[in-house]
Order: sequence, then structure tokens, then C-alpha cells
Amino acid sequence: MVDKIDVRQHLWCNASILFEVAHGKDALKWNVQRIDDNYYGDRYFSELLLNNTPILQANQPGCPTCAGLLAVGYGIENAKLKATIC
Repeated sequence: MVDKIDVRQHLWCNASILFEVAHGKDALKWNVQRIDDNYYGDRYFSELLLNNTPILQANQPGCPTCAGLLAVGYGIENAKLKATIC
């Protein structure tokens, strides 16, 4: 962990950290899939994976001005990693 981020100004967030993966050998991956959608035209399903365990998933419309966004954070503690937390 590099730093804790002050989230008092963000009502949608309870806590946040900034972290770095060094020498992870592909431990941290970002997976994005485009999905056809009759209403929005397309959607994007995104996952942030740590050791192939999703720690965040988002399902969002393709248009940047749309208000719809669903994100689920599963927690870094579920990723079975050996790490030094500063």
C-alpha cells in the first residue's frame, strides 16, 4: 500500500487506498469486454483481477454521459496474495 486516499468528499466511497504491485508477474490484470445492448448500443463489462480473483467489477453503458454505473468491490483481502503492506 502506497497511501490512503481521503474520500470524505465522495459520498459513494467509504474507503480507498493507492497500491503498487512490484514484480507481480502478471498478478494484476484488467479485463474489459464489449457487450451489445439494445438500449445503449453497447456496454462494457470490466474486471480488475488480482491473482485471477476479481477485486472489482463494473458494468457500464458505452456512452460517457449516461448516469448508469454498477461497480462491485470484492476486496483485496480475498485475492490470496503475499504482500508487504506499508
